Amino acid sequence: MDLTVVHQQLFEDGFRPVKHTDGSIEFKYEGGTYFVDTDLKDEMYIRVSYPGFWTPETPIQIGASWEQAGIATESMKAVKVYMHKGKVHCTVEQFLVRPEDFRLILPRVLSSLQAGVRRFAGLMSTYL
Repeated sequence: MDLTVVHQQLFEDGFRPVKHTDGSIEFKYEGGTYFVDTDLKDEMYIRVSYPGFWTPETPIQIGASWEQAGIATESMKAVKVYMHKGKVHCTVEQFLVRPEDFRLILPRVLSSLQAGVRRFAGLMSTYL
């Protein structure tokens, strides 16, 4: 999927997006840094991510993060919470027929990402 339309929509909606050389788009939302990227081999695929929203600090937290990320993912629609390179990430992956439809799904995607983070944080509260 060509992200040119997505970049333009984010700009028009006041997100001040930054396009990176790898084709991904970075933008800020409610204090967090989010990214939009795609698979150039799949014209319908798009992913919005909130990477590295938390870093576990102890071996117990690391182990619990793997387990609780799975539970958070299992309990939510479209949201994936996972560990990668020592940090916890949250993504929503979608298939869009038209890039122009991104504007229609963005509010729900952002609220879903935030719900995924809250769900994970709630599950992790006993390990902090």
